[in-house]
Amino acid sequence: MADTIEALAGTPIPTILVVAGIVFLILSVAGRLSGHLTIPESRKRQALFTGLVLLAVGVFLNLPQNAPVTQPSPAPSTPAPVVAEQEPTAAPQQTTTAPAPASSEPEVALARPSPLPGVTDIVWDDYDWKDLKQEYQALWAKLGYTAAKWDGGIEPSSYKKDFGELSAAEQEAVWKLGYTPEAWDEEK
Repeated sequence: MADTIEALAGTPIPTILVVAGIVFLILSVAGRLSGHLTIPESRKRQALFTGLVLLAVGVFLNLPQNAPVTQPSPAPSTPAPVVAEQEPTAAPQQTTTAPAPASSEPEVALARPSPLPGVTDIVWDDYDWKDLKQEYQALWAKLGYTAAKWDGGIEPSSYKKDFGELSAAEQEAVWKLGYTPEAWDEEK
């Protein structure tokens, strides 16, 4: 009995509530537990209600509070090219100069990368490097951060640059981390 009490003393309350809820649910359905504990028919409904409440509270308390969103993220990829569309004209226009040689490739402009899911709600200063998901660490590494710099509050040279001064890879990382050019420039 002392071993059981010691084991329960080290068990988190939410886990105890979930287990107790399951026991009450079993009692409400089966009516007895190992032949030692029997619930009268008139009390089965109360056992069911108590089991559901304990289970719900235990599950709720086990949910992470203020944790970063852990939605599955898409595989890393390069930004999709956007093909520039030409507006139709009313009538074909005649030109007097020789037309430019036709290119087999359409004009391509790179689209702005979308932020990773959930990053717009993250306050980055609230996390140690080890607590960041690997994909976030990789993006911050593109901006010059390492675990030592992040945890030590040391800003890499990219942090002092305006968005327009960043390389294309750094700009992509900034976008994916949820910053707009204006927000990045204000961050300093």
